Amino acid sequence: MANTATKPAYNPADKESEAGRTDFLFKKLKTGLYVAAPALVESYDRTLCRAVVRPAFMSQKSDGSAQEQSLIYDVPVRFCGGGGYAVNLPLTKGDSGWLIFCDRDISNFKSARSVMPLNTLRMHAQEDAFFLPDAMQTVSVSAEDAGRAVFQTLAGNNKISMGQEDITITTGKLTVNASQEVQFNTPAVTMSGTLTVTGIIRSIADVLAGAISLLSHTHSGVTPGGGSTGGPQ
Repeated sequence: MANTATKPAYNPADKESEAGRTDFLFKKLKTGLYVAAPALVESYDRTLCRAVVRPAFMSQKSDGSAQEQSLIYDVPVRFCGGGGYAVNLPLTKGDSGWLIFCDRDISNFKSARSVMPLNTLRMHAQEDAFFLPDAMQTVSVSAEDAGRAVFQTLAGNNKISMGQEDITITTGKLTVNASQEVQFNTPAVTMSGTLTVTGIIRSIADVLAGAISLLSHTHSGVTPGGGSTGGPQ
């Protein structure tokens, strides 16, 4: 005959003492209390900075079996920002991070972004979570950047590496779009490749080609007089 008995959702021994019953009660209360948990992005609306997130842990049913958690919708994504500035990342499906569950209902705050009365009395609920992106152990920093602050792609092919006295930018192509002007306030600029300019080059001081001065160089083989030399060759 098949065993149709249902596994109890508690340890029967807990019923034998006041301490056991109290422990069981606290465990049941904590079952519905959310604080922080790992999660994966299901989809992301970058315009609204809201994500659909899947908790990366399974809940436990009363019979002890595991059950996948439901998706959580309209979750605010937390990036560093303030004072008129912000960091914004293009999250994609499968990106990992942490769900942080707020102490109280934040539905009114999400819509108004100001001091508001609570919409409900719920506490530590899934509806009041925000998502904190975290690349976790998928990021590998090269040995040359040890001891430096680094902002990079996961592959490391594009990065900004900052030390105590220098900043290094590594990339395949760097584009600067400045509508007014680009200024370099430095005693020297060194370039190792070809410089191509589509506009006019102006120099307030001298220009040297090798050891030849543009301001003071002379041409040999020219008879003094009122004529001019020929064009450049």
